[in-house]
Amino acid sequence: MNEIDFLPKWYKTGKKRKVNYRRQCIIIVGVFAALMAWSFSASFSISVVQAQVDMMNDSLKNNKEIAQRYIKLQSSLSSLQQKADILDKLDSGVKISAVLAELSYLAGEGITITELGIESEVYSKNKKSTGSSVRLGSGGSGKVVAMPDVNVRYKIKVTGRSLQSAQITGFIAKLEESDYFCQVIPDYLRNIKDSSATEFQVSFYIANYTIQ
Repeated sequence: MNEIDFLPKWYKTGKKRKVNYRRQCIIIVGVFAALMAWSFSASFSISVVQAQVDMMNDSLKNNKEIAQRYIKLQSSLSSLQQKADILDKLDSGVKISAVLAELSYLAGEGITITELGIESEVYSKNKKSTGSSVRLGSGGSGKVVAMPDVNVRYKIKVTGRSLQSAQITGFIAKLEESDYFCQVIPDYLRNIKDSSATEFQVSFYIANYTIQ
C-alpha cells in the first residue's frame, strides 16, 4: 500500500530552506564567538607581554643607572685609597693641631701671634738642606712614587707682638722649656713705629726628629 504525501513541494522546499538558514546562522554565530574569544585572548596575551617588556626595560634602565653609579663610586673609592696610601707614606707623626695648641698655651693672653710658618728640612750629620719633606723617587718598575725622607725636621717661624717686652722673653723661655720644641732662636725684637707694642720673630724646631 503506497502512502500519499499531501504536502505540496513548495512547502517542503521552504521548510528545508529555513532549516539550512538556521544551521548557517548557528555556524556563523559560533565562528563569531570563537573569533571574539580568540581576539580577547590574543589582546590579553599581548598586554601581558607588553607589560613584561616594559618591566624588563625599566629594570634594564635602573640596573644601568646602578651600574654607572657603582662604577663612579668604585673610581672615587680607588682614588681615595690611593690618596690614603700616599698620606700613610707621608705621615710624619706630627700633629699640627697639638703643636698649635702648645703654642697657644705658651703664648698666653699677652702675646698676639700675627704670622706662623712651617718649613721642612732634610737633616743629616754631614749636610743640611731646606726644602719640601716630600721627594720623588722611582721604584723598581720605573714608576715615580712619593715618599718622605729619612731625616725630616720641621722648622716653625712665629711672628707676633706684645705690649710688654718681658712677656716676649717669657714666651721664648717657655718655648725652650717645652718638650714639643727645641733649638729656639730669636730672630729679632723691635719696637713698632707709632705704637707702644713690640714686634718679635722667633724660630724653633719641632722636637720629633732623629739623626741617623
